[in-house]
Amino acid sequence: MDDRYRRHRAAVNRRRKRNRRVAGIAVMAVALIIAFFSDIHKPDIVLDAVEIEAGKESPSPDIFLKKDGYKLEYEDPEEVAYISGIPGDHEVKLRNRLRVYESVLSVKDTQPPVISGAKDITIPVGDGVSYLSGVGVADNALAEPELEVDTSAVKIDAVGSYPVVYKAYDASGNSSSVTVTLTVRDKTREEKSKERLDELADSALLSCVKDGMTDYEKLWSIFCYISEHISYVDDAETMDETEEGINGFIKGTGSCFTYFASMKAMLERAGFDTINVTRDKTVKEGQHFWSLVKYEGEWYHIDATPRGPEDGREYLIFLLTDEQISAMNAAYGNYWAYDKTEYPGSGAVSPYRGEPLPSMEN
Repeated sequence: MDDRYRRHRAAVNRRRKRNRRVAGIAVMAVALIIAFFSDIHKPDIVLDAVEIEAGKESPSPDIFLKKDGYKLEYEDPEEVAYISGIPGDHEVKLRNRLRVYESVLSVKDTQPPVISGAKDITIPVGDGVSYLSGVGVADNALAEPELEVDTSAVKIDAVGSYPVVYKAYDASGNSSSVTVTLTVRDKTREEKSKERLDELADSALLSCVKDGMTDYEKLWSIFCYISEHISYVDDAETMDETEEGINGFIKGTGSCFTYFASMKAMLERAGFDTINVTRDKTVKEGQHFWSLVKYEGEWYHIDATPRGPEDGREYLIFLLTDEQISAMNAAYGNYWAYDKTEYPGSGAVSPYRGEPLPSMEN
């Protein structure tokens, strides 16, 4: 009797579970049918087309609604974000519940490109101009706008003021322009002197630096050129670095400042970085000048000023380390005394290979 009752109760429970599943499915089906027919009977909630200005962000899907109270989503949000920056008519699909709607996103571009960074320019007569340096152009549409510079009225070789016109165009035919003034002024005495020093240094380099030379060979050739072509006298004519560098090349005589200025001009025109070094007057009175030059990423001391043999010893300051220049300084009465805290440290080992100078008579 008990077994029959248990089997009966189990069968009843199975029927109840099955009925609940069927009822749940029926409820869901009814809800879906209601939703489906609700959309079918209200198909006009989406506009046929929407017009926007091209931009960097996609519009909300709700701008396509004819009626309030509905919620739309894009079928492909990434595609809409992309086409929102492209002028033209684009098909768009939107979803409301189970229904998919089609509309047209009409993207217009009526905004001109925006030119930024254009400003008045002043240059010495004869110098070149980088017209596009710092100048940019942006547009609301995705396509890159074109930027042109009209310099037809400019005369670089004549002192005066000239208009420079920047013009930008986008793919939709919108355009904008900005006009700035280029002022060509006469060169100052300092600029003319620097130009002359560069010319003289370049001429000297042509005579001693050849194609195919390594950086080490270039440095040695420059060092030898200065040593051979300048004779030492006690005083420089001027303490202006540019003017005295010119004197070194033209007159061929000068003090340590002349050697320093002329060689620095050659080193820098040859593409080397340099740092000016001056004697520390608190250690030794009087002035002395030489350079640090960067070679293979390290700084080294270089000084072509001759002092001749002392105590049977001859010195040569070519690509010396801090340790080596300190030893030379100690041997020659603080001739190269300097404040190490004001300068970068040198490389650990000098690359100097021991070549003899062509002449040490100067």
